[in-house]
Amino acid sequence: MYKKKIKARSIVAVALLLLLCMCFLCGCIHTPPDETENLEYNIRLSGFYELENYSDCYTKEEYIMSFSQLKWYCSKVNSSAFDETDEENYNSEFNQVLRTYDDEYFEEKALIIAIHTGNLEFLGAEITAVKKEKEYFLAIEMTVTYWGGGTIAMVVPDKHWVFLIEIDKVGIVFDEYTRYEYIVEYEDDQKFLS
Repeated sequence: MYKKKIKARSIVAVALLLLLCMCFLCGCIHTPPDETENLEYNIRLSGFYELENYSDCYTKEEYIMSFSQLKWYCSKVNSSAFDETDEENYNSEFNQVLRTYDDEYFEEKALIIAIHTGNLEFLGAEITAVKKEKEYFLAIEMTVTYWGGGTIAMVVPDKHWVFLIEIDKVGIVFDEYTRYEYIVEYEDDQKFLS
């Protein structure tokens, strides 16, 4: 009987030892980090802007790493920021701000252009975060506010809310996208229509 007790205790001791070893080894396994990094950013420009001939077919977000890429982007979306022949739109506030960027700025910094397009009921937008995800993707988190007081039957051009977001360079980015949170406000009709 005494030998059976000793044998049972040694089996329990070995089992506990194995359990402790497994817990220790599992605790040492390298788990990848969250793969999401919040980025510091500065909003250089935010508001409604008339984007003369802006091509809605082109991407709404763009991560720009160089001055030549900024000029290329402007030509792709039909922006006249660098086209002095377009006298009417060349000196718009948006285009003037775009022209303040140069090669020196892009040595250590990058620029994200994010544009949200909405109808007459679109009241505004706000950036809540800029994140680098899975090493090669940029996610822009934006809250968009719409008026929910009813349907307006006027035909007007879409409104563009433009953000120029300055960040430190984050290396190669394969894609940019925006996550939207929509808020519907039911404000007084007179306040909205004024």
